[in-house]
Amino acid sequence: MPEYPFNSNLHEIAGDIALGNFGLWYNKFVPLGDFTECKASDLSGKKEERHAYYKSQYDLFKKGRIAQALLQQRHCGQIHFCSTMENRGYVKLVFKAELRKPLVTGLGESHPSETSLVFDHTSGIPYIPASSIKGIIRFAHSLNLLFDDSGNFSSEFVIQGKNDENEIDEVLDEANNDTWIPQIFGGDSRGQDKKITTNRGQVIFLDAYPETIPDLHVDIINPHYKKYHGSEDEAPGDYCDPEPIKFLTIAKSSSFVFRMLVPEVISFPMEKIRKAFLDVLENHGIGAKTATGYGRFSPPVEQEPKRLQENFDNYLNQRSTSEEKKKRKISEFIASVNLLEKEGNEVDRLFSLWQQDEDIKDDKLIAEAFKFKVRKKKSTGDFTKHYTDIAHILDLDLSEKKKSQELNGSDGDEKKSSAKDHAKTQEKLNRIIAKGFISRGQKNKILENHKNDFPDLCAMIKKLPKKAK
Repeated sequence: MPEYPFNSNLHEIAGDIALGNFGLWYNKFVPLGDFTECKASDLSGKKEERHAYYKSQYDLFKKGRIAQALLQQRHCGQIHFCSTMENRGYVKLVFKAELRKPLVTGLGESHPSETSLVFDHTSGIPYIPASSIKGIIRFAHSLNLLFDDSGNFSSEFVIQGKNDENEIDEVLDEANNDTWIPQIFGGDSRGQDKKITTNRGQVIFLDAYPETIPDLHVDIINPHYKKYHGSEDEAPGDYCDPEPIKFLTIAKSSSFVFRMLVPEVISFPMEKIRKAFLDVLENHGIGAKTATGYGRFSPPVEQEPKRLQENFDNYLNQRSTSEEKKKRKISEFIASVNLLEKEGNEVDRLFSLWQQDEDIKDDKLIAEAFKFKVRKKKSTGDFTKHYTDIAHILDLDLSEKKKSQELNGSDGDEKKSSAKDHAKTQEKLNRIIAKGFISRGQKNKILENHKNDFPDLCAMIKKLPKKAK
């Protein structure tokens, strides 16, 4: 019978993994077939069946509602953090990518089974650490500095230096600010005065979590010449027997969500980061055994998965105060109004919904958004009910004297022109939002000229990418 390397009082709960943390169980609660050798096993004491036993326990954990809830909280927490940082001058890059080959991370970490896998410490869910993502993106970015798109070598950033063996050789000048390595990833930076300073990387890389709890797969490698490659001096030959080594992998077809935050600076090389990351996913791979094809992803989708965004909206709604909920409702309503064509049935429908909502029916910001969407006067010359309601909320003067001034006064033409220009600009901004992308130069110009007149539209434009998704 197997033994457990912990207090006997815990033995009864060691198998109830559906209610626990698989990552902790995997590293701490595994049964040992031979306690003296500390070799993990299944419940019958068979060492060769330990990985199948791990997988069976993980499958129980995967079915539990706790694991699903913890993963949802992880994604909601990351989306919330990104949203907060976007308000502080960062741009979020988010990619959803599906594995086309199995993924294994942490293979070389110590474990009773001799091979390991990385699980989130507090949830037990397999994930990709941010440090691994940052390291492999740095590697891909460095390669892109040395080779162009056609694979031709470039010596632009190559200098004489010491290689990993401390020998004089040609190396990449990573301290050169033109490489963007110090700014993106951190490290030594050489200024114009040749003085070396140490930088902190400005890009924030987040841990990558699966979109849903992924399957695990028991994989195998068959080294034929273990004694030759090991400490024993035995020549390799056909007479050597293979010694299978099993290990756990994250099964292909699992989807992961990658998130990064980049400072919103005009000169920051967003496309360089995006290109390096795409190279990592499709060509270089993530994790261990990438040379043999592991850790490769299909071309990613650059957007937050719809289901995760809906989960976050519910998460935020549950944790918001009534004032925060009202503020968010107003913002969303204004965004809907701004996307409407002028006048028409859809304007009437949305106006009716607004007036039926007791929380926001008197909000001045929504009234201001509707002012240039609703019809102002009937054919008889009387003001429409919609415009009358708006005028009441905004304290507009609808007296005959005021009407006369608007129609015949010296400032009448000027006001009509101003309203026309306002509506024209609003329609232009809505078309840009509908298009879904904008150049950085155009974005900065719009934010500078219209942030006071159209704060909600500008907030939406600020988040638009430079290219179509």
